[in-house]
Amino acid sequence: MYRNAMIKLLAWSDSPHRKPLIVNGARQVGKTWLVLTFGANRYDSVAHVVFLENEDMKRAFAGSLDADRLLTIIGAATGTNPRDGRTLVFLDEIQECPRAITALKMFCEQRPDVPVVAAGSLLGVALNREREKDGDGTSGRSITSICIRSRSTSSCAKSATLHLQTRFPRVTPISSASSPSV
Repeated sequence: MYRNAMIKLLAWSDSPHRKPLIVNGARQVGKTWLVLTFGANRYDSVAHVVFLENEDMKRAFAGSLDADRLLTIIGAATGTNPRDGRTLVFLDEIQECPRAITALKMFCEQRPDVPVVAAGSLLGVALNREREKDGDGTSGRSITSICIRSRSTSSCAKSATLHLQTRFPRVTPISSASSPSV
């Protein structure tokens, strides 16, 4: 699965129509490791933001979701330059900050040149919660998703992908269902 996931990440990174990527999957299947390894091999640096118990970063996303404002804050917090196009912005445990999920739309619209990856467990639950709160989906915004599974999981988290497709009507899922497990 490692090789197949990396191939899919490289294809996403090289796409001229790249959108923010969501890596979803069950807990402890290697989402963070995969993205960090990919980032270290493909980019000059990784601006890794972990929302789990990071109240400062949650507060940053509670304000304006202007992409340049958020990139400035992320750069200051991680010691990177996320505006340079050579830094991967990695929003980890994004389900802990619903406004960060919403901010993916802004990155797509305002800074499509910046590679952004989000990862988390139970993303389907978090995305559905946001959809219920908003009530209107995302007005056709686009993202891409990839589902990571463990050896013991027979299929990807279909409910998370379905929630993504509902919330982001033009979502482009990258299926790993035919990929061998790790």
